[in-house]
Amino acid sequence: CVISTSYIMLLALRIMTAIVTGVLISLAMIVASETMPIKKRGLAISFVFGGFTLANVVGVPIGIVIAEEYGWNATFMLTTFLGGLAFLASFFVLPHRLSQVRSSIRDQFSLLTKPRILMAFFIPALGFGATYAVFTYLVPILKEMGAPNNSVSIILFCYGFISIFSNILAGKIASHNAIGRLRFVFLVQAVVLTSLFWTTNQFVLGLINIGLMSLMAILLTTSTQLYLIDLAGIYQPKATGLAASLMPVASNVGIAFGSALGGIVYHQGNLMNVTWV
Repeated sequence: CVISTSYIMLLALRIMTAIVTGVLISLAMIVASETMPIKKRGLAISFVFGGFTLANVVGVPIGIVIAEEYGWNATFMLTTFLGGLAFLASFFVLPHRLSQVRSSIRDQFSLLTKPRILMAFFIPALGFGATYAVFTYLVPILKEMGAPNNSVSIILFCYGFISIFSNILAGKIASHNAIGRLRFVFLVQAVVLTSLFWTTNQFVLGLINIGLMSLMAILLTTSTQLYLIDLAGIYQPKATGLAASLMPVASNVGIAFGSALGGIVYHQGNLMNVTWV
């Protein structure tokens, strides 16, 4: 990407990067699950999710600043350097002999014929969809609340910072009766999102409510990821790789679906009706 000479070339390389990143996420989930004691798997996986959250909260603003100061090529130089550090850390720290079973594509995708797997897939899809139906339109919501233009970026940074604590809580929830607790996570999330319809009439209450939305947004990730891996162990042990990739896929499906549905509601009338989605 650093030496790209055209937009098409850069776009093609970014697509390749996205494909590799998807593989890395799956591998990271499997390593976190297989190398930790049972009681600490939830915390380990929440740290993996926390890394991605931290990258968005801290990495994106840093990348923007570097690009503005030194050009967009410099941002990719930084990511290349960080990638090199990550490679060295992985090479020297991670165990080299994890239990791995070879499997065919047929073995992997046979997992998707199981109803419980599909149900577990839609837990994060609907959960992220619920949040992103609102989050996608958070900037116009903030402006309708009366937030000054120069404060929007700070509010969004705080939103991301709170989500880091959401990752930590997600790990703790996943340690004990994870799936049993998810029903309460969804219930509280529904109350928080619905409350936005009223609380955004007052700036301070609205900000508190948005902070709670961020806190609830990621609580279901770790529990669902563990659940998918465990279900794969029951139905198709050779397909743990695919199971580890389903959570990120589900979250992206939910983000796309929730954003689109929120957009339809947004363009039909009152902006705050997206909270009912």
